[in-house]
Amino acid sequence: MPRADNNDAESYLDNSAPNIEVRHFPTDDDATDEVKVIEHHRPGPNTSSSSDTGKAEITSRDVMHQIGDTLASKDQMALRSLLSIYPSLINARIPGMDAPPLIIAVQLGYQQILEDLLASPGIYLDARDRHHRNAVFVACESGNLDLTRLLVAHGANLHSHCKNSTPLIAACQGDHPELVSYLLKKTPRQLVDFCPPAGNTALVKSVMCANMDAVRQLINHGADPNRRSISAMTPLHHAAEHGQIAIAKLLIRHGAVQSKSTFGYPLDLACRSGCVAMAELLLTVPPVSNEWQGYALAAAIETNHPGLLPCLLAHGVSADTLLPNKTSALMIAADLGNIEAVDLLMTRGADITYLTPAGHSALSKAIEKRRSRNLILMLLAAMPDNIVLDRRLALKLIRRAKRRQDYRIVNELAKKQFIDRFGNAYELRGLLN
Repeated sequence: MPRADNNDAESYLDNSAPNIEVRHFPTDDDATDEVKVIEHHRPGPNTSSSSDTGKAEITSRDVMHQIGDTLASKDQMALRSLLSIYPSLINARIPGMDAPPLIIAVQLGYQQILEDLLASPGIYLDARDRHHRNAVFVACESGNLDLTRLLVAHGANLHSHCKNSTPLIAACQGDHPELVSYLLKKTPRQLVDFCPPAGNTALVKSVMCANMDAVRQLINHGADPNRRSISAMTPLHHAAEHGQIAIAKLLIRHGAVQSKSTFGYPLDLACRSGCVAMAELLLTVPPVSNEWQGYALAAAIETNHPGLLPCLLAHGVSADTLLPNKTSALMIAADLGNIEAVDLLMTRGADITYLTPAGHSALSKAIEKRRSRNLILMLLAAMPDNIVLDRRLALKLIRRAKRRQDYRIVNELAKKQFIDRFGNAYELRGLLN
């Protein structure tokens, strides 16, 4: 470098700020390709021009740590100074926080700092954190209406999404009625039912979070009460599963119907959750197809919640209702060893002699699963004189009874005649004696 003259010396005194140059320095040993920020200070008069003189070297990570510290301490002036020196780092993620300064300011609720950042050249409103959230999403997720308005005024996109959610969906997860109202005013009707690639609609999310106010606002804004979520469940499915009766009533008033999903009908979910009141509500608006009755009976028997099975039978569900696989409710109860359900179904006229196409019956299920002596005695006593039963199962029951010296079962078996499912009679008296 040529030696500075007097004019150069005056220039140095007047312009003493460093020249900043941002470069990449990839090396064989450095797989991270980290940005390095080089500060070249101009030498003053009569100073050496050596390449080692007046040079300081720091990395972008160091600078981002400093920016993070200024945000945490709410040091507005220091943040302005750093960003004026290193403007290219305004959208970089802060180490340890894994988010750009804009999102950190929103998370911390620093409105004045947020205003500074929004006014800075090069600010990118859609910069994301490690969870793929942008600033307006974070503002809505935290329920901050003021910051949301500020971001929208500067051009933030309310219709962006982060894989499984949107700003509207995020706001519906909490108790933020004013924010939800503001967002709905900004949301076109066709986007109210938007479902992110890996998430749920705003209405489904509101139901899952038991947010009655958000459900009401969304429906009033035109949300479809029968729109399915990523799990193929409707809002009514979710309300039924979680026993949200008031929300279920609201959905039904606005046209929600019971449709089938991979998890069954809403009534099935109500039965599995043991909510009798929800089951009673859904029985007033049953599905169009009659197959729901078998699924509901099965769910009630499996749950074994007091009041569910009587509730279904009282609303006209037949005790002889079959599931699509031709299994009867009585067979399910016997298979599970639910003696109370077996007794109730038999009292309501369930056909104890019913056989599936494969020859299974309530009695054969109880024997196969080694259910209680009292349950098997109840079934044997109710059977006619001729019992259709696989010979193998009959022998299994006899061996069990004799091993336990259970003479009541032996005596009950002695009263019956046995045939297999093909109509062939066989004798057990020799074994019984």
